[in-house]
Amino acid sequence: MVRVVRGSEIPPYRRNLHDLKSKGCTEATCGLSSQVIIHLDKLAESPESCDASHWRGEIKSWLEQMENVADATGKKTSADWLDRIRKWRQQAGID
Repeated sequence: MVRVVRGSEIPPYRRNLHDLKSKGCTEATCGLSSQVIIHLDKLAESPESCDASHWRGEIKSWLEQMENVADATGKKTSADWLDRIRKWRQQAGID
C-alpha cells in the first residue's frame, strides 16, 4: 500500500517531480519515474522487507534506463534528470 503524503511531509525524492515533467520529459523518463517513486515508497515503508533487495534491483534497472535517454530531454533538462536520478539512487541506497 502506498501512503499519500502532503505538504511538508513530501519525501525528498518526490519533490520537484512536477517541474521536471513540464520540462521536456520523455515518455521513458516520465513513465519510469512513477515506478521508481512507487518502489521508493515501498522501501521507505518497509526497509526490512524480504522484497527490499528486489525493489532496489528494479529501481537500479529503471534508473539506468532513464540515464540512457536523459540526453534526449535537452541540455538543461538532462542535467535536471541526472540530478534527480542521482538523488533517487542515494534514497534507495544504490551505488
